[in-house]
Amino acid sequence: MKRKSFTVIGLIMLSIVMSLNVRAQSSPNDKTIVKAFVQKFYDWYVPLYNAEKVSYVGAINKEPAYFDFKLIHVIIRDYKEQPDGAGEILGLDFDPFLGAQDTGWDYQAGNVNQTGKKFLVDIHGASTGKSKKEILAAKVHLIAEVQKTEGQWKFTNFIYPDTKYPIDLLTLLTNLRKDRNEWLVKHHQKPHTN
Repeated sequence: MKRKSFTVIGLIMLSIVMSLNVRAQSSPNDKTIVKAFVQKFYDWYVPLYNAEKVSYVGAINKEPAYFDFKLIHVIIRDYKEQPDGAGEILGLDFDPFLGAQDTGWDYQAGNVNQTGKKFLVDIHGASTGKSKKEILAAKVHLIAEVQKTEGQWKFTNFIYPDTKYPIDLLTLLTNLRKDRNEWLVKHHQKPHTN
């Protein structure tokens, strides 16, 4: 009798574990949904950026729902912490959502790959006026990392693969903060701690 009870309990627990595992996996539509989410952002942001009507900080202020809280926090912190009178840029000197400094480019979401709960979306860029097909044939400018947070898709990071040393935005901002703090100490100022 005890053996049957353990077998039944074991089968129930196995069923629960398997059902949780199935729910943790993404649906087949998720890649399509993520790609559409990313493209919707770029369709909104790029024309405004090219017309010099919004910056990456402005995009966060106007449409914070696109971004994970941690990403918003470190981008805004980087922007606010750049010291006056440094004579050099001690923070981001390019648009992190485009991986560029210049206007006059169009962007298209390309391949979508999944790693765990994260989706990595290739972002292709080419000069304005090119067809969608031509843009997608151009190089990958950056990779958008997207994840579902609190039931909504959000950008959680951006990866820049086409640099001498490929890096992601969160790591880059951590390194820039370290450089800023070294500059502040060197100039007899209090480093940032929070």
